Amino acid sequence: MNRKHVDLLIMGTKCASDEEETLFGSNTLIVMEYLTECPILAIPGGHRIVGRNKIDFPTDYETAFDQERLKYMLVITKSHNSEIKILHSKKERYLEATPERNKALLDSVFKGLQCSFHLLDNMRIHKGIQSFVEDENCDAIVFVDEE
Repeated sequence: MNRKHVDLLIMGTKCASDEEETLFGSNTLIVMEYLTECPILAIPGGHRIVGRNKIDFPTDYETAFDQERLKYMLVITKSHNSEIKILHSKKERYLEATPERNKALLDSVFKGLQCSFHLLDNMRIHKGIQSFVEDENCDAIVFVDEE
Protein backbone atom coordinates (compact mmCIF):
# COMPACT_ATOMS: atom_id res chain seq x y z
CA MET A 1 0.00 0.00 0.00
CA ASN A 2 2.82 2.41 0.77
CA ARG A 3 4.18 2.05 -2.75
CA LYS A 4 0.80 3.21 -4.03
CA HIS A 5 0.82 6.21 -1.63
CA VAL A 6 -2.47 5.23 0.00
CA ASP A 7 -3.30 7.50 2.94
CA LEU A 8 -6.60 5.95 4.00
CA LEU A 9 -8.46 2.78 3.05
CA ILE A 10 -12.25 3.02 3.11
CA MET A 11 -14.04 -0.28 2.79
CA GLY A 12 -17.58 -1.51 3.13
CA THR A 13 -18.15 -4.55 5.31
CA LYS A 14 -20.58 -7.23 4.36
CA CYS A 15 -20.58 -10.64 5.91
CA ALA A 16 -21.04 -13.31 3.26
CA SER A 17 -20.95 -16.16 5.76
CA ASP A 18 -23.85 -18.01 7.29
CA GLU A 19 -23.66 -15.81 10.38
CA GLU A 20 -26.06 -13.01 9.45
CA GLU A 21 -25.43 -11.22 12.73
CA THR A 22 -21.69 -10.89 12.08
CA LEU A 23 -20.67 -7.29 11.41
CA PHE A 24 -17.31 -8.02 9.77
CA GLY A 25 -16.84 -10.46 6.93
CA SER A 26 -13.69 -12.55 6.69
CA ASN A 27 -12.16 -10.27 4.02
CA THR A 28 -12.58 -7.22 6.26
CA LEU A 29 -11.04 -9.04 9.22
CA ILE A 30 -8.06 -10.13 7.14
CA VAL A 31 -7.47 -6.60 5.88
CA MET A 32 -7.78 -5.12 9.39
CA GLU A 33 -5.30 -7.64 10.75
CA TYR A 34 -2.62 -7.44 8.07
CA LEU A 35 -2.80 -3.94 6.61
CA THR A 36 -0.61 -1.78 8.79
CA GLU A 37 0.54 0.93 6.42
CA CYS A 38 -2.54 3.16 6.60
CA PRO A 39 -5.69 3.69 8.67
CA ILE A 40 -8.87 1.81 7.72
CA LEU A 41 -12.39 3.22 7.77
CA ALA A 42 -14.82 0.29 7.75
CA ILE A 43 -18.46 1.05 6.95
CA PRO A 44 -20.90 -1.71 7.96
CA GLY A 45 -23.39 -2.83 5.31
CA GLY A 46 -26.49 -0.65 5.20
CA HIS A 47 -24.76 2.41 6.69
CA ARG A 48 -23.79 5.62 4.89
CA ILE A 49 -21.47 8.46 5.80
CA VAL A 50 -23.86 11.37 5.36
CA GLY A 51 -25.05 13.91 7.87
CA ARG A 52 -24.29 13.36 11.52
CA ASN A 53 -22.52 10.05 12.18
CA LYS A 54 -21.29 7.96 15.07
CA ILE A 55 -17.78 6.63 14.57
CA ASP A 56 -16.33 3.82 16.69
CA PHE A 57 -12.58 4.00 17.37
CA PRO A 58 -11.35 0.84 19.14
CA THR A 59 -8.05 1.11 21.02
CA ASP A 60 -6.19 -0.49 23.91
CA TYR A 61 -4.47 2.83 24.82
CA GLU A 62 -1.05 1.26 24.26
CA THR A 63 -0.27 3.67 21.40
CA ALA A 64 0.06 7.44 21.60
CA PHE A 65 -2.24 8.65 18.82
CA ASP A 66 -1.51 12.27 18.01
CA GLN A 67 -3.28 14.62 15.59
CA GLU A 68 -1.07 13.58 12.68
CA ARG A 69 -1.91 9.88 13.04
CA LEU A 70 -5.62 10.67 13.37
CA LYS A 71 -5.82 13.44 10.76
CA TYR A 72 -8.23 11.61 8.43
CA MET A 73 -10.55 10.70 11.25
CA LEU A 74 -10.47 14.34 12.40
CA VAL A 75 -11.31 15.57 8.88
CA ILE A 76 -14.26 13.18 8.60
CA THR A 77 -15.43 13.99 12.12
CA LYS A 78 -15.33 17.74 11.58
CA SER A 79 -16.81 17.73 8.08
CA HIS A 80 -19.76 15.51 9.09
CA ASN A 81 -20.21 16.82 12.64
CA SER A 82 -19.67 13.23 13.76
CA GLU A 83 -19.50 11.78 17.24
CA ILE A 84 -16.41 9.76 18.14
CA LYS A 85 -16.93 6.80 20.44
CA ILE A 86 -13.56 5.60 21.74
CA LEU A 87 -13.84 1.95 22.73
CA HIS A 88 -11.18 0.60 25.08
CA SER A 89 -10.66 -3.15 25.18
CA LYS A 90 -9.99 -3.75 28.85
CA LYS A 91 -7.21 -6.15 29.78
CA GLU A 92 -6.51 -4.85 33.26
CA ARG A 93 -8.41 -3.51 36.22
CA TYR A 94 -6.73 -0.08 36.24
CA LEU A 95 -4.80 1.76 33.55
CA GLU A 96 -1.08 2.09 34.17
CA ALA A 97 0.79 5.36 33.54
CA THR A 98 1.41 4.99 29.78
CA PRO A 99 -2.12 3.94 28.78
CA GLU A 100 -3.55 6.66 31.06
CA ARG A 101 -1.34 9.27 29.31
CA ASN A 102 -2.42 7.94 25.91
CA LYS A 103 -6.08 8.19 26.90
CA ALA A 104 -5.48 11.80 28.01
CA LEU A 105 -3.73 12.48 24.69
CA LEU A 106 -6.80 11.21 22.81
CA ASP A 107 -8.97 13.44 24.96
CA SER A 108 -6.85 16.44 23.96
CA VAL A 109 -6.79 15.47 20.25
CA PHE A 110 -10.60 15.37 20.19
CA LYS A 111 -11.05 18.45 22.40
CA GLY A 112 -13.96 20.55 21.16
CA LEU A 113 -15.49 17.61 19.28
CA GLN A 114 -18.24 15.32 20.46
CA CYS A 115 -16.28 12.43 21.93
CA SER A 116 -17.03 9.78 24.55
CA PHE A 117 -15.03 6.97 26.14
CA HIS A 118 -16.41 3.44 26.51
CA LEU A 119 -15.16 0.18 27.97
CA LEU A 120 -15.22 -3.31 26.45
CA ASP A 121 -14.94 -5.78 29.30
CA ASN A 122 -15.00 -9.58 29.38
CA MET A 123 -15.61 -10.05 25.64
CA ARG A 124 -13.54 -11.15 22.69
CA ILE A 125 -12.47 -8.03 20.84
CA HIS A 126 -14.21 -8.66 17.49
CA LYS A 127 -17.48 -9.73 19.15
CA GLY A 128 -17.23 -6.79 21.55
CA ILE A 129 -16.71 -4.28 18.75
CA GLN A 130 -19.59 -5.80 16.82
CA SER A 131 -21.88 -5.63 19.85
CA PHE A 132 -20.84 -2.04 20.62
CA VAL A 133 -21.37 -0.87 17.03
CA GLU A 134 -24.83 -2.42 16.98
CA ASP A 135 -25.84 -1.17 20.46
CA GLU A 136 -24.58 2.36 19.82
CA ASN A 137 -25.81 2.40 16.20
CA CYS A 138 -22.36 3.41 14.91
CA ASP A 139 -22.04 4.23 11.22
CA ALA A 140 -18.32 3.52 10.82
CA ILE A 141 -15.34 1.96 12.56
CA VAL A 142 -11.86 3.44 12.32
CA PHE A 143 -8.82 1.23 12.74
CA VAL A 144 -5.41 2.89 13.00
CA ASP A 145 -2.36 0.64 13.19
CA GLU A 146 -0.53 0.83 16.46
CA GLU A 147 2.88 0.50 14.77
